[in-house]
Amino acid sequence: MGRPSIDSVVLIKTTCIQSIFGIRFMRQTINGIETNMAYRWFLSFGFHTEVPPFLILAL
Repeated sequence: MGRPSIDSVVLIKTTCIQSIFGIRFMRQTINGIETNMAYRWFLSFGFHTEVPPFLILAL
């Protein structure tokens, strides 16, 4: 029951993207992940893979 767990590798990589590129807000990071192919490659998301909703809600 409840929300699915967050993949720890994706969580760490997301915070790395945020700190390396100086993104202050998580919403901007998520928008970047949705649009930037380099971020998607780094997180091992495919071109047509949607950003998991638990990543948007939990962070």
